Amino acid sequence: MTRRSKQSPAMGVGMAAGMGVLAAMALSMGGCQSASEAQLTEARFNSAPGMATLQQTEDQAQNSAFMTFDHNWRAMRSDMGRLLLTDKPSRLGPEPIR
Repeated sequence: MTRRSKQSPAMGVGMAAGMGVLAAMALSMGGCQSASEAQLTEARFNSAPGMATLQQTEDQAQNSAFMTFDHNWRAMRSDMGRLLLTDKPSRLGPEPIR
């Protein structure tokens, strides 16, 4: 004579799902064991190879430097115009300019 379990079918599905999750976790703990020493050294000394600074990639850093250089160059040319008195006179004078 066999004894029947009084568990609901939903509980059996939950147990199966739980066992599947445990099996997946056990398999993922194995990890990759085939990394060579050169790959490990490279990962240790350059953990973010795409980054030039803490916040920017190499292209973003070059674009930022170029925009800064361009802005400073334009400001210097404007300042030189004022220094050499070749710019337009100010319209903010106390008497009207005719």
